[in-house]
Amino acid sequence: MENFGFIRVASAVPAVSLGNGALCADAVIELVRQAQEQNADLVVFPELCLSGSTCGNLLNTSLLEKQSVDALNSVLVSTRTLDITIVVGMLLRVGPSFQSVAAVCRKGSVIGIHCPAVPQSKVSLLGKNVTVGNNLLFKIGDAGFAVVCGPEANPGNKYILQGDYRENGAQILLCMASAPEYAGSFSALCNALKYVSKANGMACVYAGAGCGESDTDALYAGHAVIAENGVVLGEDCGADMENSLLQINDIDIELLDNRFAVENGNKPLAATMTVLDTVAEPSDTTGNLLRIVDAAPFTTLFGDAVEAFDIQAGGLAARMRHIKATKVVLGVSGGLDSTLALLVAARAFDIMGLDRSGIIGVTMPGFGTSDRTRSNATLMMELLGVSIRQIDITESVREHFAAIGHDENNHNVVYENAQARERTQILMDISNQCGAFVLGTGDLSELALGWCTYNGDQMSMYGVNGSVPKTVIPNILRAALCAYFTQDGLRQCLEDVISTPVSPELLPTDQNGEITQKTQDLIGPYVLHDFFLYHLLYSGFDKNKIEYLANIAFESEYDSETIKQWLDKFFKRFFTQQFKRSCMPDGVAVTSLSLSPRGAWNMPSTIDASNF
Repeated sequence: MENFGFIRVASAVPAVSLGNGALCADAVIELVRQAQEQNADLVVFPELCLSGSTCGNLLNTSLLEKQSVDALNSVLVSTRTLDITIVVGMLLRVGPSFQSVAAVCRKGSVIGIHCPAVPQSKVSLLGKNVTVGNNLLFKIGDAGFAVVCGPEANPGNKYILQGDYRENGAQILLCMASAPEYAGSFSALCNALKYVSKANGMACVYAGAGCGESDTDALYAGHAVIAENGVVLGEDCGADMENSLLQINDIDIELLDNRFAVENGNKPLAATMTVLDTVAEPSDTTGNLLRIVDAAPFTTLFGDAVEAFDIQAGGLAARMRHIKATKVVLGVSGGLDSTLALLVAARAFDIMGLDRSGIIGVTMPGFGTSDRTRSNATLMMELLGVSIRQIDITESVREHFAAIGHDENNHNVVYENAQARERTQILMDISNQCGAFVLGTGDLSELALGWCTYNGDQMSMYGVNGSVPKTVIPNILRAALCAYFTQDGLRQCLEDVISTPVSPELLPTDQNGEITQKTQDLIGPYVLHDFFLYHLLYSGFDKNKIEYLANIAFESEYDSETIKQWLDKFFKRFFTQQFKRSCMPDGVAVTSLSLSPRGAWNMPSTIDASNF
C-alpha cells in the first residue's frame, strides 16, 4: 500500500453532559463513528470528556470515577469493530489518588494510559492490567504519538517546549485540554501550536473542552486544531451546547521525519520512552487527501516580502562595507531578475548613505532585445537616479562569430551563449574600469534548472537573487515599491516588467519587434518548477510523491501528462546542472533554502541523473 507517508487524524469535541457518563459516552461514540467513516486512523478527545472537567470536588470521588470507567467501557464495546485508534480523557484512580488521564484504545481494548502525575506502573482497569505512566510512546505503523493532558496541554507550557517527545520518535503530540475561553485565546492558541509544532518538528493535535463544560463564570468554547511543522492544517472553534465538533486532516509523517533529520543532523533517536504498539497501519487516503496542497509553497515560506527584500539589501550593504565598495555595476535587461537586483542595490545604497549614481546600470541590447524591455530598463534607471550606460553587443558578437567561424544564421547554443558571455565580459571590464563590483541577478529557479550560461550570466562577484525563486519575485517587487520607492511612474513600469514574458532575449524578435524566445515555453512553467524545487529541497520527497502532490495542487490548471512532462524535465536538469552551482558566486540567503555549495546544498556534479 502506497499512502506517501500520510496519517489521518481527528480532533473531536463532544457535547459533554456534566456528571452523566452515559450521555458523555454516547457523544464520544458518535464522533468516533464519524471519524471512522472518514477513514481517520486516530481520533483524540478533550481532557475528562467522559465525565466533564468542571465537576469541581466530584473529581475527587469514587462516584464520578465509576461513571467515567463505565463510560469508557461503553465506548470500548461500541467501537470494538472499528479500525481506529481512540484517545479519550477520563477520571481514574491511580494508586491512592484520582487522576485526569488519557486512555489510548483500539478495537475494544485499552493499549495504555497516559497519566502526567505518575511514573510507569500498572493499573487494573475493566479486569485487565494496563500500563500507565507519563513517558509512553504509541505507534501506528511508522507514526509515533505521545499525549499530554490537563494543564500540561497548554502549548505555552514549558513541559511541552522542553519535552523530548520528538527525539523519541513521536511525530505527533496529542494535546487534550480543558481551558476556559477568553478574548483572543483562540488566535493565541493557534499561534502557540504553530510555534510548538515548528520548534519540535512535529504535528500537534489539540482538542479542548466544549460548551457543555461552561459553568457560572467561565465559557468553554471547544477548540479543535491540527498544526504541522508551523502550519495550521485545520481549525474549528465554537461547538454549541448540543452539537459536537470534529476536525479531520492528513498529517505528512514523511515531511516531519525529513525536516527533523535535516535540522538535527541525522542524529539517532533517543530511547527513553516506553513504546506501546497499537498494532495498526495507516489507512490509504491518497485517493481523497483532505489537506490543502499549496500550489505556491515558496510564497508561504518567504512570508513577509518586505522582510525578504530587506535581507537582500542588508546582505549587499554588508558585503559593500566589508570590501569598502562605493560602486556596483549590473546588467539591467528590463526583466524580473535584473529589476529586483536594481531595487536591492538602490535600497542598499540608501542604507549606506551613498549616492545612487554609484550604481552603474548597463543595458546591452543584442539580437533578441525588444523595445519593450529596453525602454523599461532605461526608464527604471532614470527614475531611480542611477548611472546609465548602453552598450550594443551585436557588432562585437558578430566579430566573435567571424573569429571562431560560426554562421550567424545558425541560432544554436553557440549563438546564444556568445551573447551571454559577451555581456558578462563587459560588466566585468566596467567593474575594473570604475572600481566597482559586478552584481549578479540570477535567481534560485534558474540555478535549479541550470538555465544560465556557464561563465556568462551564471557568474558575478556577488548575487542578491540566488536564493529567491522566480515565482516570489513579483511579490517582493511590489512590496519593496510600497515600502521604499515612491517615484512617479515607477509602479506602472514595474507592473509592465512583471507582465513581460520571461525570456533571455537571445533569439531575434519577430517582425513586430516582439519577444519570440519565451523561457516557459522551452523549459516549462516556473510555477510548476518552483513547486517541484520546494518539495525536493524542503520536503525531501521523491519524484513519485512530488508528482502526486502536484496533481492535487494544479488539478484545475494542468493535466497529469503535462505535470509529468515538466517534472521529468526538472529532475533531468536539476541533477545534470550541478556543475554550474558548484562555482556560483557568494550571495545572501533569504531563507534556509539555498543551492549554495557552501553548506546549503552539497551534491557531486558527476551524480547519475538517470536514477532520479
